Amino acid sequence: MIINGGFIAGYFDIPGNWERNKKTKGPQKKSESGLIISSLQNYWFAITEPFVKLLIKMGITPNFITLFALSVSLLSGILFPKAFGVPLAGS
Repeated sequence: MIINGGFIAGYFDIPGNWERNKKTKGPQKKSESGLIISSLQNYWFAITEPFVKLLIKMGITPNFITLFALSVSLLSGILFPKAFGVPLAGS
């Protein structure tokens, strides 16, 4: 909840900063989706862009991220019942 609260608080602060720094930062990114308001999309892009650029430099592909997440999920599904003593189905 703390992280989500930070994102929400930042969302209300950053659009003002974008307007103040509009001349120095260049053109704003255009929204291509009608489902999400453009200021929220721009806020999300501003947060995630440095991380995405780092992943690209490291050569990490979207498929690797998907397979890694799948592996972690499967491992969690196997270890969770053992850690908390929950009986497995059919046991």
